[in-house]
Amino acid sequence: MSPNSLTRILYDGECPFCVSYVRFARLREALGEVELVDAREAPDLVASYSARGYPIDEGMIVDTGEEIYFGGDAVYAINWLASPNPVMRWFGGRAFLKFIYPALRAVRNLTVRLLGHKPIQNSAP
Repeated sequence: MSPNSLTRILYDGECPFCVSYVRFARLREALGEVELVDAREAPDLVASYSARGYPIDEGMIVDTGEEIYFGGDAVYAINWLASPNPVMRWFGGRAFLKFIYPALRAVRNLTVRLLGHKPIQNSAP
């Protein structure tokens, strides 16, 4: 996996976990040019990815221009691209994420609901 000249990350800007994770990964330091997109502010982009089988309410999206990573694979891609730390790479490895990502997504969905936010694809203006 290697980033193109521009890597796009589509995430929920109203999810405190998503925002913290994207900041924590320090993507621009590791990758250079990264387009961080709050999915709630980009309904056309959300619709485009959804039409290709990537529903944003079920996971974040990493698009390297060559490949699209979704959900747990998106977290894996961020860890792999941005972190030289082997511990982060293990915890962000595909096998571990296949196991833990459904629980992470459930906590995210519950938190977003408790904060009073609607699902992204149902919050179009």
